[in-house]
Amino acid sequence: MTAMEGYVNLEPKEPRIVVHVLDTSGDAVPLEMVIDTGFTGFMTLRPWVTRALGLESGTERKMMLADGQIVTTPTYSATAIWHGSPL
Repeated sequence: MTAMEGYVNLEPKEPRIVVHVLDTSGDAVPLEMVIDTGFTGFMTLRPWVTRALGLESGTERKMMLADGQIVTTPTYSATAIWHGSPL
């Protein structure tokens, strides 16, 4: 397996990588993502990104934020390219 390359922002200090996500036309769109050490299998995208990718809202899901707060948020389904393969 090849390594993913990324960088750390100066301010705020956040590790970041670029992940390619397929839009509804099948085009790979590069998105800069903050690496979350508490990753649970879901990526968080801003609403304008989901609209730009043409993603349709799925069911709502309860999620716990880093501060322990529980929020209900819409979910979307998309394909990411990880190590050159679609997920």
